[in-house]
Amino acid sequence: MLSNDYLYAFIREYKKGKFNLLLAVKGFLPENKWGNSKFSLNFGYMIFSKIEQLTPKQLLSMFPLDKTYNGEKWGCKDYFYSMDVIKKYGIDRRIENAPDFLWDYGNEDLREFLVNFTCLISRKYENITGRNMAQDGMEKVGIPYTALTHEGFYITSFDGSTRVEMPYLPAWMG
Repeated sequence: MLSNDYLYAFIREYKKGKFNLLLAVKGFLPENKWGNSKFSLNFGYMIFSKIEQLTPKQLLSMFPLDKTYNGEKWGCKDYFYSMDVIKKYGIDRRIENAPDFLWDYGNEDLREFLVNFTCLISRKYENITGRNMAQDGMEKVGIPYTALTHEGFYITSFDGSTRVEMPYLPAWMG
């Protein structure tokens, strides 16, 4: 199913008086097909408020952790990392700050929702201030930042030095 299909299914259920968190998370888009980012922003906050009514134990039953176990080898979050965070937090304690909690929760659907919501917030910030959130964050800690994009290449300048990065290696170069 596509995200819009999940969104329509969520709306159908919601009209019946049911709030299906799984459909809400899977149906979340940074901007819905009508281009209404205010709707998406409010919808995202509604999802966070519903998650904050749950305990980690309840969240685990709806959104099981991804079964990846090689986080220590690759230096990334995995099943064991997420379970350690949940145990330290308290498995039967209500989730108090959903966005913070979800950063350490290893579930693909919730991760995609969180990234999409963060992109939405970033675009709103850029529309209001005219500046990128990453750029502002780096300058706040004293790192001058300039980024240019040209045909898939990212040219980034830190303190006058230039570094060229490619997000992927094109097939013709392989």
